Amino acid sequence: MRKQVWVSVGDFRIGQEERLAIEEVLESGRLSEGQKVKKFEEEFANFVGARHAIATSSGTSALMAGIMALTLHPDLSIRRGDQGNYYSFNLCRYL
Repeated sequence: MRKQVWVSVGDFRIGQEERLAIEEVLESGRLSEGQKVKKFEEEFANFVGARHAIATSSGTSALMAGIMALTLHPDLSIRRGDQGNYYSFNLCRYL
């Protein structure tokens, strides 16, 4: 049996290298769509062997982008489990 590892979302450490990178972004005046985002998208696409990658601001917007990239038949119904969170409801609601 695999050992379960718990990762706390709010428990993170930021070192000097990360602080400098954050300051560089803040000083650029571009929190989104800046050069760091473009570089991340390019490197991530290369890492996963894709031609393109898109950075999103949330898991919901990532799900939305993925679904919108598909060609869906107009009569298609989307089913979600009752254990889903609000993000899956919102995704279905706006499609």
